[in-house]
Amino acid sequence: RQEIVEAMAASIGASNVKVWVWGDVIFKLAKQVGASAMYRGIRTWEEDGKPERYLEVQNLCWPTLASCGSPMSTYYVAGPPRYRFVSSTLLRSRLKSGEAIDDIVPQSVAAKVREAYDEKL
Repeated sequence: RQEIVEAMAASIGASNVKVWVWGDVIFKLAKQVGASAMYRGIRTWEEDGKPERYLEVQNLCWPTLASCGSPMSTYYVAGPPRYRFVSSTLLRSRLKSGEAIDDIVPQSVAAKVREAYDEKL
């Protein structure tokens, strides 16, 4: 996944993007790299609001309770409405049935996405 996200960022000229693979609670990584806030992408509040609020509460409470650290503020960036229907479920479904995915992932990484999911489906 890291390679895919890095390739997507490069394809749009985003040279200031850093991608980490992390297996623990995200506020620990944010603290480790010196971040004071987190920005998360969402489709809409209707689609992603409840689980995102849970993570926001976790990022506010756990740093204080677990390590006497400062709470981590979370800000949200909504994607364009035309992509509201896109989800990992849709992606997996299309990959399973052999359908095109070029309209839901950047064309520059479609082959890498297929390859990444090949062994998992």
